Amino acid sequence: MNGRTPGRAAAIEAYEEAGVKGRVSEQSLGIFDYRKKSDPTQRPYLAIVYPLKVKTILKKYPERQYRKRKWFSRKKAAAKVSEPGLRAIILAFDPTKK
Repeated sequence: MNGRTPGRAAAIEAYEEAGVKGRVSEQSLGIFDYRKKSDPTQRPYLAIVYPLKVKTILKKYPERQYRKRKWFSRKKAAAKVSEPGLRAIILAFDPTKK
């Protein structure tokens, strides 16, 4: 997103996709690669993960018709994702550390 820091862009995505707002860190938790199922070229994409301390959970948000928000423990969240790199980032995350 032009004119936004990477962390701020991640916070905007979190609002649009999950309806959450809070304080984002500019320190990334890690990077992983994946392929979009909807991309016929199957080219790899890189994603950078930023922690967001959620302060507000909204009922109405831009992608609520397309996405369902659900909270999991880190262990259960890691088991739900198919990308090994993201799974490792989730399992290594410690919200008590700054």
